[in-house]
Amino acid sequence: MIKRVHLPAISLFLFGFLFFIPFFGKEMKALSSMINEQEGKVLYSFPSGERLEFSIKWMGMNAGTAILEVGKPVMIGSNKAVPITSIARSNDFISRFFPVEDKIESFIDTENLVPLEFKMYQREGRRVKSREVHYDQVNHKVLQVEEGKEETFNIEPGAQDALSVLYFFRTLEFPPPGESSFIKVYEGGKNWDLEIKVIGKEAIETPIGSFITVKTVAMAKYEGIFLNKGDITVWFTDDAKHIPVQMRSKVTIGSVAVLLVSKQEASPSDR
Repeated sequence: MIKRVHLPAISLFLFGFLFFIPFFGKEMKALSSMINEQEGKVLYSFPSGERLEFSIKWMGMNAGTAILEVGKPVMIGSNKAVPITSIARSNDFISRFFPVEDKIESFIDTENLVPLEFKMYQREGRRVKSREVHYDQVNHKVLQVEEGKEETFNIEPGAQDALSVLYFFRTLEFPPPGESSFIKVYEGGKNWDLEIKVIGKEAIETPIGSFITVKTVAMAKYEGIFLNKGDITVWFTDDAKHIPVQMRSKVTIGSVAVLLVSKQEASPSDR
């Protein structure tokens, strides 16, 4: 008998990983300044046109593929936003027992680097789930729509979503080894504290070459208590782009490894 195995979407910095009203004016500029002062200097903006493809292995076995892609800017109300899409699919073999097709979209304000909207569609086995979240970061609230039910939740100032947090972290100047960045994340009706600790530098081999990377460990906690679900280790390129090259995490049964197998960087016309 094949036991049910959950293959996490790459998006939750998979962190699909541990876990989305227009606004302008003085409040948002103050919020942006506060975020940058607290979390580090912004080095790199979201590169429209970037497309990253990853292989997913579960317990050493090929399990599927995942794609992270940055689209061209769109308007969300009166705000300019960059759409980021994460898609994870199981391969033919795994799909015989437990098909997985996860799609997550985050629309990130280009001026303040905070999410405006979040959309999630998950088909895992026989279970289908969708959710939309609309952010009002001026009033620190979100409107969440799931299975036809609308709910309003309070959020922390500058809260990221489960996908935007990966890209927001990439824009920052990484702390030195042994130190951490702390980012507020809203996901699933809860406010999470995400700690991303820098471990050190490491060379990683991939099908598209060798990369000198910065190894980090992401740990999420809710109301001061760390999740007992295993940390996620992510290796980013040691340059201003901070491209995720490899990700590893333990799951209920075994472990999952995600490796970069293809990358298309933004062309000057896409930026």
